[in-house]
Amino acid sequence: MLWRAGEVDKRWRMPVVGWICPGSRAKVPFDHFDTCEHGPRQRPAYSPFLARLATIKTQGDVRHSTLDLTATGIMDCPRHIYLDRTTKYHVDPARSAPMHRGTALHDVAARTLDPAIWSTEATDPVRHDLRGTIGPFEVSALADAWRLDLTEIGDFKFPLDWAVKFRKKDGTPKLEHAVQLNIERHLMAQQPWAIAAGFDPATVRLTIWDHALGQDEGPLAQTCDHMTVDEILAVRPAGSLMTIADHASLLVDIRTAFEALTPGDVDGQARLAASVPLVGQPMFSRKKCDKYCSLKERCDELVRQFGVPS
Repeated sequence: MLWRAGEVDKRWRMPVVGWICPGSRAKVPFDHFDTCEHGPRQRPAYSPFLARLATIKTQGDVRHSTLDLTATGIMDCPRHIYLDRTTKYHVDPARSAPMHRGTALHDVAARTLDPAIWSTEATDPVRHDLRGTIGPFEVSALADAWRLDLTEIGDFKFPLDWAVKFRKKDGTPKLEHAVQLNIERHLMAQQPWAIAAGFDPATVRLTIWDHALGQDEGPLAQTCDHMTVDEILAVRPAGSLMTIADHASLLVDIRTAFEALTPGDVDGQARLAASVPLVGQPMFSRKKCDKYCSLKERCDELVRQFGVPS
């Protein structure tokens, strides 16, 4: 059975419970790579540094431990969000290495920017957890950085270096990145402290710093145009067949249904998961499921057991 008795309850918790060792394919605890030995030279199958950092971040990630809406979550596959936040599973860290490296570099950026000029999630974590409404939806976003004079909001991206050939030469970012910063802009405009400090959502600059590197190309500043709430909600993220408004509405319905489940209702949990549309299939040029989803095997099991939802 996909879900075992006792895994479903009404309490939120950290779903990721350990790693899948790339060397043995065994399910192992978080500290496994401190003593793991594989190959002819008997070394860990994954970086102990990145594994430790990812563990710390995962265990402390309160924002993504519930089905509450986040700026990035409403642009993701709703079925992935639901499975990720409500079921226990192990992750292959090798498949998540780019994300772990990006997490490490985000930490470095947040702790390195001049605190006399910039506010970051490291120097002011409470205020950087922005909460408010985007249209009819309650949404939160964790902002990377903004200038202390509130004239610019910045976000750091650390894609793989081969991605440099895909970025636009005119300095415009991916649409989803522009949406993320615009959500932060609208949420900041709702914070009493920002209003009191004179934050102007009509003039604030939005900047993505793309840190992919080419042989003769370094980090690139990408500027985001302002978007209205209606424009944000109408975006079809990463090639989804649904709009952001559709994603958000579906996630709200899923959360309501999940909270109505009786604790221990394993079959109800599985049927609810199986009823969520396969929104991710066309996303990222149909690469979301096969290349980027850490829960593809569980999702495939649901399809085999219950079929494709109509």
